[in-house]
Amino acid sequence: MVRADQGAPKADLSHAIVNIPIFVSEFNHDYIHWPLKERSIYVKWREEHRGPVVRPLRARGAPERRTACRADARRLSLREAA
Repeated sequence: MVRADQGAPKADLSHAIVNIPIFVSEFNHDYIHWPLKERSIYVKWREEHRGPVVRPLRARGAPERRTACRADARRLSLREAA
């Protein structure tokens, strides 16, 4: 039983049992699944749904929106540089 002056026990989230599945999941999504499958679906959706709205704005000189995801922005900049 926990006494009132001790506080609640804290979970140890730095343990390998927790971190390994998180790393595997993140690696799978960010470096395998997103570039090979999801990105093309997203680009197609973006052009179909946002294209008619955004194209006239860009033609009038509206600035391009920044990417919300830092990792995606980094990947896009690396592809454009190549």
